[in-house]
Amino acid sequence: MSEPGAGPETVAKRRGVRWSRVIGFGFGVALLAAALVAVNRAGGSIPGAFEHLREASPWFVAGLIGSILATSLFASVLLWILMGRYGRVGFFEMWALINAAWLLNYLPVRPGMFGRLAYHRAVNGVRVVDSAKALVWANVLMMLGAVVCAGAAVFGGVTRRPDHVLFVAGSAAPVVFLSLFAVYAHRKKPEADPEVWRLIAGAAVACAVQLGWAARAYFAFRLMGVELAWGGALALSAAMALASLVPITGNGLGVREWLIGLAAPVLPVALAQSAGLTLGASLNSMLVDRAAEVLIAVPLGLVCGWWALRNMARVRKRVADERSSSPTL
Repeated sequence: MSEPGAGPETVAKRRGVRWSRVIGFGFGVALLAAALVAVNRAGGSIPGAFEHLREASPWFVAGLIGSILATSLFASVLLWILMGRYGRVGFFEMWALINAAWLLNYLPVRPGMFGRLAYHRAVNGVRVVDSAKALVWANVLMMLGAVVCAGAAVFGGVTRRPDHVLFVAGSAAPVVFLSLFAVYAHRKKPEADPEVWRLIAGAAVACAVQLGWAARAYFAFRLMGVELAWGGALALSAAMALASLVPITGNGLGVREWLIGLAAPVLPVALAQSAGLTLGASLNSMLVDRAAEVLIAVPLGLVCGWWALRNMARVRKRVADERSSSPTL
C-alpha cells in the first residue's frame, strides 16, 4: 500500500526504486554464479575449497572470523561517532543496528539502511536528513581510509618490504596519529566547529575499518593456500571498500568478488609475493570470505534485529503512555 497523500508520480518512483533493487539483487546473484563457474573452469571446486579449509591453520580461520567481526565493530564505531553530532545513540544500540542492517541488506530490496534511518527517527529523535548526513560523511571518510591504505601499499611495494613486521605495524600509524589529533581537537574545541573532533576520530576509525578489510583479504587468501603480502592485502582492501559502496547490490554482493578477482592477479610481484594469484584462486578466496560473512551475519543480524524491534516497540509504547497520561487542554 502507498502512503496516504502520495501522488501517482511518487508511487511510481518508489516502485521503480524497488524494482531497481530487485534487479540489482539478481545481478549480484548472477555475478556470484559466474564466479563459481569461473572457479570451476580454473580447476577449483567447492569440495576443493573445503579441503583447503581442513588443511589450513586454525589461526587463519580465527583470523578471518575475527577480522569480519572487527570490520563490523569499527563500522559501528564510525557511525556512532558521527551520529553523536545530531542526537544521542547508545554504542550497543548502534552496533545492533549495524548488524541488523548488515543482514537486511542481503534481501532484494535492501531495507537495512532505511530501517536504520527510521529507527533513529523514531527512537533517537534524529531527523532522517541528519542521519543521511552522517552516512555521507561515513562514506567520504571510508574513501579517505581507502586512499591511505592504497598509499601504504605503494610504499610497501617501493621499499620491497610489504611483509616486514615494521611495515605491518606502521600501517596502523594513521589510526594512532588521527586518534591523538582527535583527542587534541576534543580538548581544544575550536570555536569554528567544536564538534570537528568527530570527523577526525571518524577518519581514524575509517582507517581501522580498512585494516579490517585488509585482514579479511589476507586471511581469506591464506586459507586457500595462496601467499599474499600484507602490502597486497592493503591494496585489495581499497577495492573491497569500493565494492561495499557500489549501490547496485547490497553488501557488494558479487561485485566485491569480481573486483578482487580481477585486481589481485595484476598486483605487482612485490605485493603479491606469489604466483598463485590467478583469477580462479582470487575468486575462490573471496567466495570463502563471503561464505564466512554470511554465516556470521545471519545469526548476529537476527539477534540484533530482534533486539532493535523490541526496543523500538518499547519506546513507542512509552511515548504512547506518556501522551495518554498527559492532561488535555
